Amino acid sequence: MEKAKVDFAKHASLIPIDFNSESLQNVLENAGYDNNQRTLFMWEGVSYYLEPDSVDATLDFVAKFSHKESVMVFDYAISIPVENIHQYYGVKEFTETWKQYRLSEPFRFTLGEGELESFLEQRGLKVVKRLINKQIEKMFLLNEKGALIGNVTEFFRFAMASPNSHPKCK
Repeated sequence: MEKAKVDFAKHASLIPIDFNSESLQNVLENAGYDNNQRTLFMWEGVSYYLEPDSVDATLDFVAKFSHKESVMVFDYAISIPVENIHQYYGVKEFTETWKQYRLSEPFRFTLGEGELESFLEQRGLKVVKRLINKQIEKMFLLNEKGALIGNVTEFFRFAMASPNSHPKCK
């Protein structure tokens, strides 16, 4: 971030990790993480590349070892059967491009449409907000005149979750 000259809060910590081979708890503890402090976990562009066990371990850590008012924001992809990809905006094109240029980075983790709430609840987290592609577009891809400047491939979703003990989640 500093190299790219991007300003961010001085109290923010950017900590690299390989979620498939390292423990989030160990990495954060080594970096001075204090689970008594509210934390914003930003987990963007990560979950779909991970093994399901790594996703579970990460969510488990946030649910059990973070302050009750901590929040995790992340994106994820929904599962779409190959025979249906043409029914979802941009998925066929995305899949073809991915196979051509990024075959060494397969998607390993996806969720079925409508499974987010139960999936997170089973892992001790509660959905605070969930956005589908059209909602993401309206929130982030409108110009100053309110016109849409781009589209989000239809299988991408955003979510915000908190430990089940979060006051807004009761």
